[in-house]
Amino acid sequence: MNFNSNTILIIDDNSANLGVISDFLEAAGFEILAAHDGGSGLAIAREVRPDLILLDVIMPGIDGFETCRRLKADAGTRAIPVIFMTALTDTANKVSGFEAGGVDYITKPFQLEEVLARVKTHLSLHTLQVQLQQAHDELETRVSARTAELRQANMQLKDEINERKAAEAEIRHRNLDLAVLNRVIAASVTESQATAILETACRELAQAFDLPRSAAFLLNADKTEATVVAEYQAPDSAPDTDPPSILNTIFPVADNPAAQHLIELKAPLLIDDVHNDPDRLVAISNLVRKNTRSLLLTPLIIKGETVGGLSLAALEPHGLKDEQVRLAQSVADQVAGVLSRFRLDEERRQLEDQYHQAQKMEALGKLTGGVAHDFNNLLTVIIGVAELLCFDQEPDSPLVARIKQIKVAAERAADLVRQLLAFSRQQILQPRIINVNDVVADFEKMLRRVIGEDIALETVLDQQLGQVKADPGQIEQVLMNLVVNARDAMPKGGSLTIETADVYLDEDYARRHVGVAPGPYARLAVSDTGTGMDAEMQTRIFEPFYTTKSKGQGTGLGLATVHGIVNQSGGHIWVYSELGHGTTFKVYLPRSEVTEERPTHRETAKDAACGSETILVVEDDQGVRELVQEILSDFGYQVLPADCGETARRICAEHEGPIHLMLTDVVMPGGQSGPQVAEVLALQYPQMKVLYMSGYTDSAIVHHGILDPDIAFIHKPFMPIDLAVKVRETLRAKKTEGE
Repeated sequence: MNFNSNTILIIDDNSANLGVISDFLEAAGFEILAAHDGGSGLAIAREVRPDLILLDVIMPGIDGFETCRRLKADAGTRAIPVIFMTALTDTANKVSGFEAGGVDYITKPFQLEEVLARVKTHLSLHTLQVQLQQAHDELETRVSARTAELRQANMQLKDEINERKAAEAEIRHRNLDLAVLNRVIAASVTESQATAILETACRELAQAFDLPRSAAFLLNADKTEATVVAEYQAPDSAPDTDPPSILNTIFPVADNPAAQHLIELKAPLLIDDVHNDPDRLVAISNLVRKNTRSLLLTPLIIKGETVGGLSLAALEPHGLKDEQVRLAQSVADQVAGVLSRFRLDEERRQLEDQYHQAQKMEALGKLTGGVAHDFNNLLTVIIGVAELLCFDQEPDSPLVARIKQIKVAAERAADLVRQLLAFSRQQILQPRIINVNDVVADFEKMLRRVIGEDIALETVLDQQLGQVKADPGQIEQVLMNLVVNARDAMPKGGSLTIETADVYLDEDYARRHVGVAPGPYARLAVSDTGTGMDAEMQTRIFEPFYTTKSKGQGTGLGLATVHGIVNQSGGHIWVYSELGHGTTFKVYLPRSEVTEERPTHRETAKDAACGSETILVVEDDQGVRELVQEILSDFGYQVLPADCGETARRICAEHEGPIHLMLTDVVMPGGQSGPQVAEVLALQYPQMKVLYMSGYTDSAIVHHGILDPDIAFIHKPFMPIDLAVKVRETLRAKKTEGE
């Protein structure tokens, strides 16, 4: 059909909708007329007589239903097909539209490819109707003329009441085609399930072509398997000779040349008689075994890709005409348009679910981060005081063992806090360029000890794997937590596979996964053959304190920690699982083009921790401040304590002599953070070094959890000796430009 000759009138009071659909159809080769209300649309229709009208339902003045009724009441515009455009999806409104004279509905928001398919279908139907009317008028003229002749030649009468019958049969045949399409279109408007529409298509085609059975199948994402999702079998079929039902059957595409034909050629496949078609012996071998003699397959195509097909089969040779093949393809195109809409709706629902889950995780992260920060201050005091108490006791004192119990409990609490910080993405990362293969290889021996002998471990590492920028210790923790989780899912043993690969996540993948940016990634996958998870478990698996283990078997923070580390490292993690079929976690880390990292050096000798310099300690928490003062005093330093930035400035103004280092908390009340205080005091003490301490990353010294280069930092809670060593290390470091 030459669409350049078709004129479409679009009536819509929404200029944005009108512009989008006008531009799209104009680019497809149609001539477009536009009206912003029903009145002007009626005037244009009566003057121009367009080939098709796209009509909005809700408009000021004359609404779409009344506009359609007036069009159908006018003999000059009655034959023009009208397609309603509306966001109203309830059946009552659709019935009102059909009663007013409309032939179809297009639901807003538009899927433009579906609009084009609907327009093409109804223009074809309109052309067919015009042809039928012309044929009918011509037939009436010819019959009238022939009737006059027949009065004079009765001998010719019999041959010519046959011509009329043939013409009437042709009209009935075309009306049948039109009825089939109309019923499929009606089902696509009223049905909400893809299987129901496919069942309608199978039934209508089988009955129209007088075939005993038909089926519809859909392909999986990688087109390796096909599943029969709808089936029709004539009610009068013979159960002794007809094949059994194939509904829900899954078959591999590699073993089905007919399905391969649809995928590769994207065109119908017609076999009138398998025994007289030697060119398709390989393709029809399966059909012969199933006692099928005739076959018609038509592809379901979405955006240029075959996603499934409609199959019509007969037990005897059954020749189909070209127009019947075209009708089957028209039905398939109509169904494919609906499947495309359903697919978009499903993707939209999935993205909304992912977005809501991300919001929930973000809120939980903020809550846990704030709690962890407060706990870090408490744990800093508990661990530090316990360590100092140990120093004050004789080695054989009975109090030493009890103090050590306090330290052990506090350190376990600190580990839990670190996991909370990891989940909330508020831990401090010190990343460098690494290869994930190296992390797996270095960690493999330990992992084998962790999983036990009843689990087989296999590593499949891509030797060309690209590098990533990440904290190697945190990646080790990700790997350990995933492996432990897999081990616990296989209490009776099984297989565990660790894989790495370079992948590219394209625009389509990013569109279907919230928060993913397209680009190159290094993928770390951990797969097990364990118990698996249902859909509900998978939606909550990364939440803190959520666990599927028995009471007392786990904290519920392992996978929450993994999620936080991966996200804070700029990556993404997704889980794929089925009950009874195992689980796969896939971690995607963005690849880095940088190949070298500046080496760092750390002085850790305990005997170098003492000093005599003056240190300004700025900490709002009294317990932490007093502990730090006691620790540094014990190591020989002169300490000037301050509870806020204002106090720190006052102490500096009164102090005579140099201040060699400021040890400051990052986040403090009173309107000034640690970095802001340091910036002010640097004017008075340009040679003063700065050492920051904090329990989480919501601060000015890190960006997205990554520590800025050349910044001295110690994480709360800390041991007294670690603080003294870090102070000594900071004092010895050279000042960089800009400090």
